[in-house]
Amino acid sequence: MIAVLYCLTGLLLETTGLCAEISSEQMSESTPILFPSSYFGILLNQNHPYSYGQSEYTSGGLSWGAEYRFFYKDNWTLAISGSFKQLHDLQLKSSPNFALSQETLRLVRLYHPWYFAAGARLQYFVPVRRIMLPYERDQTRAIDNGAAISMAAIWKSSKNTAMIFGVNRWRSLSTSRKQGVEISASALFTIQ
Repeated sequence: MIAVLYCLTGLLLETTGLCAEISSEQMSESTPILFPSSYFGILLNQNHPYSYGQSEYTSGGLSWGAEYRFFYKDNWTLAISGSFKQLHDLQLKSSPNFALSQETLRLVRLYHPWYFAAGARLQYFVPVRRIMLPYERDQTRAIDNGAAISMAAIWKSSKNTAMIFGVNRWRSLSTSRKQGVEISASALFTIQ
């Protein structure tokens, strides 16, 4: 920013030759990378049915999972995660899924150490009997694919840790009866 203001001022004073060219390498050296590239995370989530999903499900309890998150030049973050989604059917019988997800988010700095992120997620849903590892697949329900629109607030809590508070609007790609909103929190730790 300072370099841009300096060059703009230099354009006004071009006849005096005060504006020096500043290379992109010099500008990148002055902007430090704040996020280490790789993190391992533990997450908690809560799922609520939405729209047509309310005709099949009610809210479930807390669920958990883990993720690997990669930051690219403080502009993008990509994550691969495995987590459970807990919902109850209308007879209040638990209908959890294990979801494998790939998420891509664009970062916007709000005010360090807070960042806003928005993007999308692709998911693979495996119906399970209970929330536990190793999981046991529920053969009475079909495996499904899904997609989500995601938003998150990222807090860089220290040099080696970060927190993500996210919300995503997810749905099945095969039926409108499996859709919802997920609220999540992740604790991230750098991988050295």
